[in-house]
Amino acid sequence: MSSHQADNESDFALWRIKRAHTSSNYDNRSRRMLIAHRDKSVGSSLAVQLRLKGLQVIHIQDIRSVRALLTNWQPQALMLDTNLDSDSDYVFLRTHL
Repeated sequence: MSSHQADNESDFALWRIKRAHTSSNYDNRSRRMLIAHRDKSVGSSLAVQLRLKGLQVIHIQDIRSVRALLTNWQPQALMLDTNLDSDSDYVFLRTHL
């Protein structure tokens, strides 16, 4: 395994769900997450697990859809397979993150 692959596999972040909001008028839209992953089975599995935790999740497989959904759906978190942006030499990553 190359050093570059090891770096990719070790870079991650955890998003802890706060459970303090228990009122019935709590806006669940604040718990939106966008998963952008090229591998359908990986993205779908992540989406299912997060939906079970009560998040609204959309899984997409292309960078063009990421741009559109960030603008229109405005998720609070993005889980991005950075390889989706490799064809454009990572323009999206350099300009948006």
